Amino acid sequence: PAPVAGVVCPGDVLLGADEAASALRGHGTLSDAGAGLRSTVVGSCARTNNLVCVVPQRARYVPQVGDVCVGRVVSVGRGVWTLDVRSRLAATLALSAVELPGAAQRLRTANDELRMRDDLREGDVVVAEVQAATHDGGLQLHTRGQRYGSVGVGVMVDVPAGLVLRAKRHVAPASAEGASARGAAGLVVGTNGSVWCGDLPGEPPSGAAG
Repeated sequence: PAPVAGVVCPGDVLLGADEAASALRGHGTLSDAGAGLRSTVVGSCARTNNLVCVVPQRARYVPQVGDVCVGRVVSVGRGVWTLDVRSRLAATLALSAVELPGAAQRLRTANDELRMRDDLREGDVVVAEVQAATHDGGLQLHTRGQRYGSVGVGVMVDVPAGLVLRAKRHVAPASAEGASARGAAGLVVGTNGSVWCGDLPGEPPSGAAG
């Protein structure tokens, strides 16, 4: 059979016997003589080179560089915001990793630090990209670019991170083809399992009720 993509269940064949012979068995998999490689949990099948594993639905989010995340600011420190992105460790967003108004390119000053809560404060929801990730689950974010930053009116829903597959696009703006011009809402499906539906960074408010 062809390699399984997407959500798998216990007993599903991930790789046929021929392919399984040259594959490395990772977490959530079982080698079955004659059948190949099977899943032992409900989750998403992931393959990195020859390593095949199944990420359980209820597992904590494991960040990778380039992931689009939806997080909530939990604290503001000296030159850094701390965000909850449903990972094992909290994420950090440095002042230097935030785009200044007008996309100005300059060094951050003490005045910028004093005005950090004018940009983001506790409770704000932010769309960001993973800039760096460490082996212990720590991650650093950035919000450079028009599609990143704080969001406006909308709703955030959390789903198991294992249900979200990494894709080329995780952001669907309200201006996308087929969206209604009046009252349209954007959508961000965060790789961390947080889904935002509402006003997106860089877009005019939809006027929808919060």
